[in-house]
Amino acid sequence: MLQFKESISIYRLLGAAILTISMAAIASAQGLVNYETVKAFKKDAAPYIEAISWISTMYDDMDKDYAPVMDAGTIKKSLADVSGFAAIIKQKYASVEDPPWAHNWEDKIGSWRKLVEGREEIAKKYIANRLVAVLKKKAEQMDKDRMNLASSLGFALPVGFDDRELLHSTVSKEFTPIFAAAGLSMPDASIFAAFDKSVDALVSEARKHAADWKWDATARNATAEAKARQWMKTFDPKAEIIKIGMTDAAWKVNRNSLGIPTGRYMRGMILYRKPGLGECVAAKFSFEQSYTGGGAYNAMASTSGFTYLVRMQSCK
Repeated sequence: MLQFKESISIYRLLGAAILTISMAAIASAQGLVNYETVKAFKKDAAPYIEAISWISTMYDDMDKDYAPVMDAGTIKKSLADVSGFAAIIKQKYASVEDPPWAHNWEDKIGSWRKLVEGREEIAKKYIANRLVAVLKKKAEQMDKDRMNLASSLGFALPVGFDDRELLHSTVSKEFTPIFAAAGLSMPDASIFAAFDKSVDALVSEARKHAADWKWDATARNATAEAKARQWMKTFDPKAEIIKIGMTDAAWKVNRNSLGIPTGRYMRGMILYRKPGLGECVAAKFSFEQSYTGGGAYNAMASTSGFTYLVRMQSCK
């Protein structure tokens, strides 16, 4: 005859087995997801993991102002690749939900299903929100530059500040292929309303202070000035050059931690008129040469050119 303790243990084991079988039967009856379904789903999903991951990233970053913008190629490829798994889901897992026992993301196959099924709407909303976020960030930077005009000596205006179509195009060029990747067209110009308002405020403030800035590019260097005149043809083709000069009278040498020269530069400024603008515009440039050894420098470094911000200044 079994001992009393042994009998209790057997009854406990039988009870646990019956409970497990009963819970499995209830889960099956209620359509709850079992381990085998999760295992099968994950196996079918394996070839599409990278694409699903990108869709998940778009979903997670949808409402974040400072998340990086995903490139058009990645968006297009992830949507195309994951469509294969969408067909499998429709056939085998059309109504699958997250198992109640799942705590890890990889087991929440219902959430995976919803991501895949909603991929196109997720991509569209992500792209639209990213454009709004980028324009918001640019507007905030212009508002900040307007408040700090004195500390930047007025150099706070984007080069095409008087040409809205040009300013808009810098953003449109980036986002048009991104919208196209999701089968969308770039929104109309109304999307730039808040951005344009910040540009207007910055230009208005710059105009108020145009007379504050004095011309101090009194040094001369024929080679650097000739280069600047040449660059001006592409920097602002409609510009009428008023005067040009150097703010550095001699070369300034850059050196590495061992004191060995790596290059040298001279900085200058150019003052020019723009059609339809009462004030003139001042732009800074840098003429640079890379060190080639033996005390010699090349003709011009590729980093030479104008800075990307200008200021409004009296033409006198």
